[in-house]
Amino acid sequence: STLFSFTVMGISTAYFLTLVAVLLASLKRKDYSQAAVMVLGFASCGILYYYCWMGLGADTVDRLMKISPLLVGVVLGYAFYRIKKS
Repeated sequence: STLFSFTVMGISTAYFLTLVAVLLASLKRKDYSQAAVMVLGFASCGILYYYCWMGLGADTVDRLMKISPLLVGVVLGYAFYRIKKS
């Protein structure tokens, strides 16, 4: 169950970032119907995050300890991206 939740959290992060990119692009084009669809995508992503978050452990500290490698990886990846971009 923990491995499943950890995997889904990682995949959902990629899904969430894709939703953000599409939302920003649709708002830039003033395509508000597409933006409304993205809001539904955020809702489904939130439900998926919640379900997997509850499956990671009994309390918040246990969940954070299990998900910390993913969080560190995301932060380091973003930092390396910003360094390479500038």
